[in-house]
Amino acid sequence: MPAEVLDERGFVRVTPELRVPGYLDVFALGDVAAIDPLRSSARNRADRLVAHIVRAAFGGRPLRAYRVPTHR
Repeated sequence: MPAEVLDERGFVRVTPELRVPGYLDVFALGDVAAIDPLRSSARNRADRLVAHIVRAAFGGRPLRAYRVPTHR
C-alpha cells in the first residue's frame, strides 16, 4: 500500500463512505480500514454497505456513510 493512504498505525485511511482518499474507486473495510478502532466494520456486515456504495458510485447516486457502532 502506498504510504500516503495509511494512518500513523498502518491502517488504510477511509472516508465515512469507506473510500480511500485520493482514490475514488478504491474502498476499504474490516481489519485494514482505519474507520473504527474496534475493527467492527467486517463483523457488522459493512461488506453489504460497500456493495451498495460501489453500485451507487458507478451509478452517480449519493453514497451512504458507515456508522460506527456505539456499543458491542
